[in-house]
Amino acid sequence: PYLSFADDAYVEVANYYFEQEQYAESVPLYDNILKMTDKEWTELASFKGALAEYYQVRGAAYDENKLLEARRRFRTYLQQFPRGEYVAEVRGKLKELNEMEGEKNLNIARFYLRERRPPACDIYLRLVLDRYPKTLAARAARAPPTRLAQKDKPPQRAPGTNFPSCCIA
Repeated sequence: PYLSFADDAYVEVANYYFEQEQYAESVPLYDNILKMTDKEWTELASFKGALAEYYQVRGAAYDENKLLEARRRFRTYLQQFPRGEYVAEVRGKLKELNEMEGEKNLNIARFYLRERRPPACDIYLRLVLDRYPKTLAARAARAPPTRLAQKDKPPQRAPGTNFPSCCIA
């Protein structure tokens, strides 16, 4: 692991696992590349490690830890490589993660709406609007209560408000 071509070997093996869609196996290898002193592969390893975590996310309702780890790794990439080769793709993936999280919280709000628990509904709608304001879930959260309860209908904003009246007691 300390020879001059060790980083090249790690990249080849990590990329092999990644291309075989064995993402969990590729992540530790990309992490090892990041720890090496040679910086030739650092940007690629940072990006692919984040992407490998992202591809393990089955949805926000399943394993939130994978989602959070993918988000953390994408943000780290943006901090380390603000003008990097993969910035546009990383930003797109972060938007997708926001959509997943927003939709998850919106579904929880819908559940509480169906259960006639306005304070709980209010908490989750506010969470969607505060944390994920530019998502489709936030757009739906601004809809009137009758639209909010129906998943497949296009969301509409409650007249004269920024927030639906469904969850105000």
